[in-house]
Amino acid sequence: MTHFGQLWSRRLVQYREGAGDLRAGGLARFPSTAQRDRLREYAPNIDPNIILVNSRRNAVRLAHVGLPAKDPAALADFYSHYLGLHQVARVSTEETGEMVLLSGRPEEEPQELALMSNQQARHVAFKVETLAELRELYAGATQWQARVLFSFDHGSTFSFYFLDPEGNACEIYWPTRRRPSTTNRPIDLTLPEEELLQATAGR
Repeated sequence: MTHFGQLWSRRLVQYREGAGDLRAGGLARFPSTAQRDRLREYAPNIDPNIILVNSRRNAVRLAHVGLPAKDPAALADFYSHYLGLHQVARVSTEETGEMVLLSGRPEEEPQELALMSNQQARHVAFKVETLAELRELYAGATQWQARVLFSFDHGSTFSFYFLDPEGNACEIYWPTRRRPSTTNRPIDLTLPEEELLQATAGR
């Protein structure tokens, strides 16, 4: 079996018809025709009539990329004119320096690209749907050899930042539906959910 087929094998489970038994747990969906064709090509010994399983109840998805920039404003103009990205906001924080936020879908995602004058602020951000999942990932970081750096209340999000096992900087955040803040306030994600929401309600 090819390496691709081995990866499929770890992510696919057989569906026991009638009983609906998903022994790997999680949400499931039937594969598309294209997925079945690709599976037949790379892993012919796996039954194509399978169900793709996501072991997480709420999917974590890629949200934005943070890039360092010597001149964030000038680089933002480049992305605006060349790629048609919208400049959503310009802010300055101690951690990022001067920063310009851009998005190709500002009504849906106010930040898809962040340009920051701090050359050490490069990172990739992931978004979760619930505060409970954010707290779960925060609590489990060390188990997966992720080193948590800090956690912040950004106003519009609760976030924590970490280094993956190879030292890549990442952010995971939950949208609070509040207005963005011009400052980064430290937040303790080990607190109970109700206490977290009460502590930040007036901000």
